[in-house]
Amino acid sequence: SALKDWLNLLSPDVTNLSERLKIIIINPPWEHEEDEEGHYIDIAAKNAEQLAIELSTNIQHLVEYIPLLLLGEQKQTFVFGRRLAIESKNVDNLLEHVMVELGHIDNPNTRFAKGLLSGIHVNSIDAWNHYLEEFLSRKELIKFYPDMLCTGEMQSFHLAKLLLLINKGDLRADSVFVLSYGSVTSHLSGNDISSFCLALADIDAKSAWIALDIMFMHCLGNSNKFIENKVSLKALVTKVCLDYRNKSRHSDMYHWEEVAKKLFVTEGVPFCKDICRQIIAAAEGDLDYGDISNHIKPLLQNMMQLYGESIWPIFSEAIISANSTQLHYFQLLLEKLDKFADTQLSVFSLLPFDLIINWCK
Repeated sequence: SALKDWLNLLSPDVTNLSERLKIIIINPPWEHEEDEEGHYIDIAAKNAEQLAIELSTNIQHLVEYIPLLLLGEQKQTFVFGRRLAIESKNVDNLLEHVMVELGHIDNPNTRFAKGLLSGIHVNSIDAWNHYLEEFLSRKELIKFYPDMLCTGEMQSFHLAKLLLLINKGDLRADSVFVLSYGSVTSHLSGNDISSFCLALADIDAKSAWIALDIMFMHCLGNSNKFIENKVSLKALVTKVCLDYRNKSRHSDMYHWEEVAKKLFVTEGVPFCKDICRQIIAAAEGDLDYGDISNHIKPLLQNMMQLYGESIWPIFSEAIISANSTQLHYFQLLLEKLDKFADTQLSVFSLLPFDLIINWCK
């Protein structure tokens, strides 16, 4: 009861829209409440929707407050904007003002604009596509296109536009990282997502990692999607450069290892040979020591345990012709995961004894 008394004191003046927006939409002081059945209700989102419904009959009142809804932290502006667009049916003028402000503000928060686009998508896919084209038609708004695309069900022609924009230099490749979040690609066919990721991977080394991340998240937790996209996953995981300078995120190597771990069991020796060549090629540049110990060595040991006799010759030939830098990396790769642990095995201990002796001779 004491908490409710405090909340009543904090309740905004209904005649002061700026105050209501700040307290109910931008930074509400309460978030969840448990109902009688033990379920949690997002009270902040519910209040934001109620205010949107109230204001939907005359949304022009909001125009002067648009800058307020585009700056800094915005906890409920997506929910507010989405419900506003759904209820009002016509947010053309409001969205036009929002787009103008987005083009003028440095580092705006796009949640309100995304909420409006999401609500428009609910009402009319044609209208949603129209506004996406509006973002593309204005140079200062092109950078927001990937974010806006995630407010509805993107199609293959949207993905083609992303690739075109990246290739023309109008869009940074890392801007499409947003396709990794919130299952925004889950509705796409295997052919559509594969075609996009493979084309993205061909742009440059960093784009290849971005493509692998998007495909990894698309298939995460869904074995059917993994099987459906196995060919493209195989191409992507063997294409990325393991040199640390080409990676984009800390999670990159985790995604690489997880995909490779699943594939080497089903794809056998040819795939493992490709992975070995990929590792050897990276030893010519700069491998990250954390990547070696946490991701590359564990995978290499697993592969050697199953297919050691078949894939060892690739390493043996590379070692013979290696320079001092490469030899240093090969030593790190082939020794035990923890050289101070007596119980751990090195790669050599996983290979037939006669094979190693003959090689040493």
